[in-house]
Amino acid sequence: MAKTRCGVHAGDCPLVTNSEGTFCMVSGYELEGPREVCYNFESAGNRVRRQTSKTQQSKRKQNSIDRKSRTIKLIGRWRDCVRKLYPNLKPELSLALARALCQWSDLLNLCKPTHPAMRRWPMLFSATVLSHMGGKDVVDARGGVIVPACFGVCQHAIPHNMYQKKFNITCRSMSKTWSTIRKAVLDDKGILLKGKEFSFVADCA
Repeated sequence: MAKTRCGVHAGDCPLVTNSEGTFCMVSGYELEGPREVCYNFESAGNRVRRQTSKTQQSKRKQNSIDRKSRTIKLIGRWRDCVRKLYPNLKPELSLALARALCQWSDLLNLCKPTHPAMRRWPMLFSATVLSHMGGKDVVDARGGVIVPACFGVCQHAIPHNMYQKKFNITCRSMSKTWSTIRKAVLDDKGILLKGKEFSFVADCA
């Protein structure tokens, strides 16, 4: 509680208060010091910038890549790609193709570990593989089936000049992807490596 008397004169002091404190107007004595004021700086929003170590930068980058890589293993993403490419397929066929594509992509592990590559990989891989299912069986040098034809896909085959117009996928990127797939599944004699074929029921309508 603030003092009301300085003790220099009789009675209560006439007081004056300013930013420096409370004073007696007669004696000039300070009866109370300046009040403490607490200011809220939350709205200032000043950011503190500091340099992140190379080790921490590397960890953050790797964590980001790991999170993104998990998203390309989600069946829902592959199903959306199949539906976008072939909207008239039966739902059960779309789902079966999506599962097979996702599993084969995971097995071959050909997607580059970068955000742009992983963002477009499910659509690019799906378009590439499904385009080969729209014709005859794709076989190796001995007749082993690499990718089986699918009647349902054959019925709705996409003209090559439509991939870029409708889906922003170039024939060059699809050709490069298919070449990469062949290198991953064939030996130097063009023979299909065991367990590397595209596992899908060919007669699924």
